[in-house]
Amino acid sequence: MGGVCCTTARAAAGRFIGNLWVSRYRSRRSATLVTPGGSSSDLGRAVPSVFAAATRSYSGGDRVVVNVPGGVVIRADLFGASSWATHCDRAALAVADPPYGGIVSEKWDQVDAFDLAELLGDLSSALSSVMLPGSHFCLWGGFGTPGNRAFYGSILEIESRQAWQMAAHNTWRKKRAYGTKWRCLAAREEMARFVFGDIKNPRVFHVPLTDTRRGYAGFNPKHPAKSDFKRLTMVWDHASDMGQNKPHKCHKPEPLARTQIEMCTDPGDLVLDLFAGSGQISITARALERPFVAIENDPETFDALVERIRS
Repeated sequence: MGGVCCTTARAAAGRFIGNLWVSRYRSRRSATLVTPGGSSSDLGRAVPSVFAAATRSYSGGDRVVVNVPGGVVIRADLFGASSWATHCDRAALAVADPPYGGIVSEKWDQVDAFDLAELLGDLSSALSSVMLPGSHFCLWGGFGTPGNRAFYGSILEIESRQAWQMAAHNTWRKKRAYGTKWRCLAAREEMARFVFGDIKNPRVFHVPLTDTRRGYAGFNPKHPAKSDFKRLTMVWDHASDMGQNKPHKCHKPEPLARTQIEMCTDPGDLVLDLFAGSGQISITARALERPFVAIENDPETFDALVERIRS
């Protein structure tokens, strides 16, 4: 009985903390609630003013759409691009690697954590109109700093919209680390994987495997292992960030892109590459025979992205 009470108390505390975070936005404007199979009535909603410097459209709001081998690259803010994306087939996977909120020195990363969380909540509502039921949304972020926990705030904000549920919190264990005298080495980035609908009933989920052979059949004879290779855990250490000539400040290595795409899609499924940056998601999607739509708002990054995909 004591265990049940403790579980109930923890759940209630979690709801209370989530409501405290979300209430900061509800006083400004209500959220758009979307359920799988439904649609958002306001794809073109305004981007929070604090975030405008990082997401403003160009040439008076005009967007640029470039056809490239295997997909399309769009230069626009996310909401301008999402209205275009409604004309495509619905996507099976969206991957977003947004600003982390002052973690790097570039101008586009100087964002307030609460505004960033609200923007990503709005993005999740917009995605509900262009994603398949049971599809996946992988959101990258960092653990942040005191008063700036944008990644965790975004999770609460996205789940408050009631369409997407977080199925897993993965950690990328990096090789390069940053140390201070008051904590362990910081050598990680975070990824929240959401499912559009019931987390126990995704449209596709292919169990990711390592290159290490198991060497035994499994611990439970009634449930033998389904593969000779070990499963990948929620701590991903199969992708190194060392020795890379990065095409973008926040570029992530190809094995991370491959794992997300193979885990969440089948060949032929449409992949959305949001905050595309170096375009690694799009390039890997093409190699794996998945069409893609890449969205990038920064003009210089966009031009380099198009050339990298074409080459």
